[in-house]
Amino acid sequence: ASIIVFALFFTGGFPTFGNVVHTVLTFEQLDFALVYFAVGGFFAMFVFAISVIAVPLMFDRKTDAVTATIASLVACSRNPVPLLLWGTCIGILGIIGFATFFVGLIITMPLVGHSTWYAYRDIVAPEEDEKLDDEDAAAVA
Repeated sequence: ASIIVFALFFTGGFPTFGNVVHTVLTFEQLDFALVYFAVGGFFAMFVFAISVIAVPLMFDRKTDAVTATIASLVACSRNPVPLLLWGTCIGILGIIGFATFFVGLIITMPLVGHSTWYAYRDIVAPEEDEKLDDEDAAAVA
């Protein structure tokens, strides 16, 4: 997709990384920047939608990738606002990690991983044997 956007907005071959950064930061081609970030945002949202609970689901329930991907899409369709907020938080934490020359990723990535597990547990209903364990724990307390 990036190649197509470059071909539409740049003539005389593909631009270098420096040319793209210069074009975006100086607003020389605002239409290019808008299309480039819109296409990138679309792909980022797509990848988020197919994977937000897929990996934890595969680890937790030993499901296959297709089932986990479909479950992730269903979760996004049933919980669009919280998951959009969660995706935004992940993006902001990623930017913070990159802005600190990757040192911040030492803190942000484990935080994202840990939080993703709890988000998964809130979205996906526990299995029957887990429900019994929770009820037993509540009865003891």
